[in-house]
Amino acid sequence: MLGTNDLKARFGADAERIAAGIEGLIAILRAQSTSAWLGSPQLLVIAPAPVNVTGARAAEWHGSQEKSIFLSDAYRALAERHGAAFLDAGEAGPVDPDEGIHWTAAGHAAFAERFVAAVRQMAITG
Repeated sequence: MLGTNDLKARFGADAERIAAGIEGLIAILRAQSTSAWLGSPQLLVIAPAPVNVTGARAAEWHGSQEKSIFLSDAYRALAERHGAAFLDAGEAGPVDPDEGIHWTAAGHAAFAERFVAAVRQMAITG
């Protein structure tokens, strides 16, 4: 579930560029696979929840809300290309409206339920 901080205005990255960074990490992971993994590990690509940064930090995150909306589609396509499982963290609920980046406790709990279900599904489908 990496990529949220890449949305900061100073990086100038769009969803496709951020997804390309995740793709680079997948390449590193696959290149480092060893016999200890008994082949390549299963992957779960998680799209971060869309952000809506407010308050004193809003300038640092200018434009991030619009870009973050497209991360789910970009990560889903990435997961499909690499035969990975996919989870959209944005489906766990919105971020904390007071700061716009992180979930509330209820949001974390909702994400945890989805995460556990995704990992269990991966274990079943192997």
